[in-house]
Amino acid sequence: MSKNDKSTKSSPNVFEHQSLQSLDAVLDYLDTIRDGFKQGHLQLSQEDDKVTLTPKGLTRVKIKAKQAKQHQEIRITLAWIPDEIAGEHDQADALLLSSKVSRKSKTSKKTKKKHTDRDKA
Repeated sequence: MSKNDKSTKSSPNVFEHQSLQSLDAVLDYLDTIRDGFKQGHLQLSQEDDKVTLTPKGLTRVKIKAKQAKQHQEIRITLAWIPDEIAGEHDQADALLLSSKVSRKSKTSKKTKKKHTDRDKA
């Protein structure tokens, strides 16, 4: 379901999409977003709505996960700063992520990954 109603859009450069998708379709979307970040170009479109993003520089990562009895969700927000002001910002603490399920408890085993600008060079 796309929000094409002009009254719901705060700007002509806003794109929003919501739908129910299979796990395979979600994985395809995530792969495409990943590829867009690697290439520095990501285009989102549906009907008359279209936004082209150019990810580069330092990227702010915000992840919020929610687990309830009847509902689980994860929200991922990525926002980047233009290269010319990227050096003015400190890197945040490393994020701990894992996709492995621990057999001892319901919590997952976490691995620590920290990426710096010099690792990318």
